[in-house]
Amino acid sequence: MESDTEPETPLDEDPDLKERVNAAWKNSKVAEFYALLLDEARPRLRRYIRSRGRYDDDEIEDCISTGFERFHGRERENPGEISDPYNYFYTVVVRAAVDTLRRQEQDAEAREIASDVADYEGARTPGGSIGEPTQPCREAAELRESCFSRSMAYQKSRSKPAAW
Repeated sequence: MESDTEPETPLDEDPDLKERVNAAWKNSKVAEFYALLLDEARPRLRRYIRSRGRYDDDEIEDCISTGFERFHGRERENPGEISDPYNYFYTVVVRAAVDTLRRQEQDAEAREIASDVADYEGARTPGGSIGEPTQPCREAAELRESCFSRSMAYQKSRSKPAAW
């Protein structure tokens, strides 16, 4: 019988998976390790990420690929340092998903600001012609730069987007 509640994390679906992944890694069973990540952990991570935000399939796969890339990079730099490979992989994938969601939010905000500024500039530019920017156009450009700078500072100060 399936549970009515959604698991909090992919680890909650099958706690044994973490143990099997970590054991395969520690016992140098590399093929088994990657088979477990690809065949069992990957679908769980896909479902988890999809439930947390507005992601398309390509973005989810990019997050998972980032997990593999960072895992390999860390292991190359400091062999044997990763004591809990499943949690490390899970954390890297989720952080990549959070970064993707932040970029989506920033892109949407930038498009909104650009649209507002374009509306303002179009209303203030005589005849909508292109030429020497008028004072209101220069003010709009300064406002756009100021809003973008504040937006970037705000995004950096947030630890996680609202969906997380």
